Amino acid sequence: MSRALKAPLALTGPNAAAMKYDVLSMIGLIGVHGCPRTQVSMPRLALLITARYNWRRNEISMGQAEMARLWGVSERTAKREVKLWLEAGYVFCTRPGVRGRVAAYQLNFARILEKSEPFWPAIGSDFVERMTASDPPAEEDRKVVQLNTRRSIAVTPDPADPWATVKQALSSKQPEVFSSWLSQLEYDWQGTSTVQVTAPSRFVASYVNGHYLALIEDAICSAHPQVTQVSVASK
Repeated sequence: MSRALKAPLALTGPNAAAMKYDVLSMIGLIGVHGCPRTQVSMPRLALLITARYNWRRNEISMGQAEMARLWGVSERTAKREVKLWLEAGYVFCTRPGVRGRVAAYQLNFARILEKSEPFWPAIGSDFVERMTASDPPAEEDRKVVQLNTRRSIAVTPDPADPWATVKQALSSKQPEVFSSWLSQLEYDWQGTSTVQVTAPSRFVASYVNGHYLALIEDAICSAHPQVTQVSVASK
């Protein structure tokens, strides 16, 4: 299915730079307020992100030998660090390593938000306000996507609760993504060609816009064939 505009899979936009610093701040909070093992591990993750994270593709592709050199440790230690992050849910493995190709990993921003939230006040009230902000973003921060009339997902609408139908489709297609990000969303549809999806904060809205907008479009437009425009913003 073609679209007039497709959202990039990246943490981009006017506020992207500040949001990247916020992510690093949250990782730092998890580290300094964690156990001794975490106090060592999280600064290594922060260094890895600073040095090599590809924000446009939302991934880091780096071998454990390179990680070991970056941190000044053994490859065995680097392997343990990656295992710890995976088990704790701080990263996802998006592409396993095979002969001749290193693995790729993606930050799990929802997990980082969850684990760091108790410590946000340690940075300051401005950080807390920014992380929980619900004011609508500037007009240029919103992504509005024009869709054609063909649909790639067949979903039977539920007249009593159309959003439940959409959520069921999203959960079935991407259960982990739905649990981490999309279950927080709401929408207001008045039977028109436009759907406004709302997120609990600007951070969530920006991330969903950058990574999962196409997924949301397919589910909504399958449930509501008359919809031609979908937008995502904070409440």
